[in-house]
Amino acid sequence: MSAPTFHNPVVSSFGSSKKKPTPSIRFLRQADPLWSSVKLGNSKVSIGKSGCLLTLYTEALRVLDVDALATPLTVNKKAIAAGAYIGAGLVQSTLSKALGFNLGPLVVDVDAIKRELVTPREHDTLFVIHLDHGGTRAPDHFALGLLVDTDRDLLIVADPATGLPCKLSLSTLSGPAGWGNKTYVIRSVRCLTKSQSAL
Repeated sequence: MSAPTFHNPVVSSFGSSKKKPTPSIRFLRQADPLWSSVKLGNSKVSIGKSGCLLTLYTEALRVLDVDALATPLTVNKKAIAAGAYIGAGLVQSTLSKALGFNLGPLVVDVDAIKRELVTPREHDTLFVIHLDHGGTRAPDHFALGLLVDTDRDLLIVADPATGLPCKLSLSTLSGPAGWGNKTYVIRSVRCLTKSQSAL
């Protein structure tokens, strides 16, 4: 098997803009041919079709230096072993624990989401961002929040659909999606940090 293909990053830090920078991030794409046809858990649904959350958690392992060599293939196996699947859906609390993460509470209120994103943190923090891509007001896509820059009203996320960074506005909680000529709108946020055992 050949090495995974990655896209060039434009982000060199994550968490609060006041935090120290971290090495450049190389983004993963759920539709990478190396894993796109692999099924999520024991379902009939492929990573390429519905693996945004799995790819997000894989990216988080790499960004927070929990597992620099993680791929959606290895994380899919860990999720199966941990019993983190219900059909093709991932139970985030189960998966987070199995991967060595602390997962914060679900935040859905617009003002609370804005506060959550800009709150200073003691540890490097990523965000599980649930997005509405289809314009239905229902979240249907996940991306990994990497960098919060309040000076520029900017949240940069790693988008598993494209394998590229995406810029969202902190004030509107929205921004152009990199695919489908549509707009992303943030519907919920959860903090993601390394567990104490992984620090």
